Order: sequence, then C-alpha cells, then structure tokens
Amino acid sequence: MNETADPTDLTGRTILQVIPALETGGAERTTLEVAEAIIAAGGRALVVSEGGPMVAELETLGATHITMPVAAKNPLTIIANTGRLRRLIAQEGVNLVHVRSRAPAWSAHAAARRLAESDRVAFNPLFLYGGVGLGKTHLMHAIGWQIRRRQPHRKVIYLS
Repeated sequence: MNETADPTDLTGRTILQVIPALETGGAERTTLEVAEAIIAAGGRALVVSEGGPMVAELETLGATHITMPVAAKNPLTIIANTGRLRRLIAQEGVNLVHVRSRAPAWSAHAAARRLAESDRVAFNPLFLYGGVGLGKTHLMHAIGWQIRRRQPHRKVIYLS
C-alpha cells in the first residue's frame, strides 16, 4: 500500500496572509476563514495588516496578527515593508505567503526576490493571488528566472 501525506495536515507549517487592513469586507472575512482552516488543519496562521476591528476576532481564532503599514503606497514605506516582511518570513519559518492586494504585493514581491537571492534558504515557497490579468504568472516566472540566473544549481518548481 502506497501511503501519501494527508493534504489537509498542516502540522509544522506556518502560513502568512498579507492584507492591507482588517476592516469589514469579503477579503477580510476570507482572511479569517482561511486562518481558521489553517489552524484546524494543525498549521500556524499569521496575518500581517494595518489592523482594524476584525483583529480581535482573528486572534480569538488562534491566529497571530502582526501590525505593519502594508496598505501604504509610499515608495519609502514599501521599501521598509520589504525588509520587515523578509525578516518576518525568515524568523517565523513561513512556508507559504498569501498576499491579498496590490500594495502589500509590491513589498512581498521584493521580499520574495531578496529571499530568492539568498543562499541560506533551501525551500522558498511563494503564493500569488489576485484577479485575472494582473500579471501573477509573469511575476512568478520572473522570480524563477532570477533564481536560475543567479544560482543555476537551484531547482525551481512552478505550479499555476
């Protein structure tokens, strides 16, 4: 009998969701639902946002909220968020990043590029989410090609 791992078992996995704020709305409600599902599957749920009235509910579910100015579109704030996200991903051992908006995606993209350029990271997952025609596949390919150009010995796997 060939046993495979349970795809719903997230034991030992840390999933980071990045959303501008936890105000009321569909994306915000989905963030809480995903965090709840991660925890139910044995994983650790982290959410980065500027905060909002839904933070208390998120934390009641057992998720961890990290306040960061990710809704900002100021280039200096985006650059600062890049470093903050990169450090958070490395320090918390994040296995998957789910970004829910353009402004935080810019910082997450830059953080992912910096991590991709690092020789210290053996496994570096990146999850891109958004509407049709926003360039997610192009971004994914650009990151993969950058890794291969800088570190030809590395293996890059795409799932789309």
